[in-house]
Amino acid sequence: MPVADNEPEVPVLTRADDEQQKVIEQDPGLDTTTKQQIVLARHGQGLFRRRVLEFEPVCRLTKIENPDLLVASHIKPWRACATAGERLNGANGLALAPHVDRLFDRGLISFEIDGKVLLSPQLRSVDLDRLGLTDLCQQGCGSFLGIQAPFLQYHRESVYRRSI
Repeated sequence: MPVADNEPEVPVLTRADDEQQKVIEQDPGLDTTTKQQIVLARHGQGLFRRRVLEFEPVCRLTKIENPDLLVASHIKPWRACATAGERLNGANGLALAPHVDRLFDRGLISFEIDGKVLLSPQLRSVDLDRLGLTDLCQQGCGSFLGIQAPFLQYHRESVYRRSI
């Protein structure tokens, strides 16, 4: 199926993630528990999720507090992390409402360390309105911790879509 110019190549990313999971499962240097924790972390569960919720107990934009309604989203994508420690680091995560997580994962929004929300030119304002996020994005989301800065910088430089 052809992909529109402004749509990410999800199947390619999915295949890359699946390949990474195979590498983890076959890594003789990792014990079974560590392998399980890393795989669960990729799906927003387990140790990573608990650590993220310690840093970010509510959605940055919507202020939703119910953990059942939040996704533990990697700031620096799982596939880009160099080590298991980086993948499981709670500072490398945000607790986000699912629609905010989708925008963030796709690089349609990002954040400055001071909490300013960056909106990609690929994100149509009508879509942001329909998601109920226009005013919230304009307000910003509050400053992040210094320990989150390198992860946010990576997201802005490597995930965020700056141009059309």
